[in-house]
Amino acid sequence: MTAYAVNWLCSLMSTTAKTTHTADRLLKPEDVMGRFNYGDRKSFLDFVHAAGVPHIRFNSRVLRFEQPAVESWLARRRVGSIATQHAA
Repeated sequence: MTAYAVNWLCSLMSTTAKTTHTADRLLKPEDVMGRFNYGDRKSFLDFVHAAGVPHIRFNSRVLRFEQPAVESWLARRRVGSIATQHAA
């Protein structure tokens, strides 16, 4: 492969990476734990299974989250308006 071809492939890959939206990226449990105020992975995963937080399981050890699905799940559980929550 020529140097030109290598440079072209590298530029193509970096362009593709830049156009991938963050929302399309699958998140690791560690990426989502803070959103739920969890610091312990096991406790967080127990919560995910008990509460039905949407996730994708690839095998017995690997699971990932789609940010839009998690945000939608949280929005459906919101009680009252944001203004009401701040006034309390």
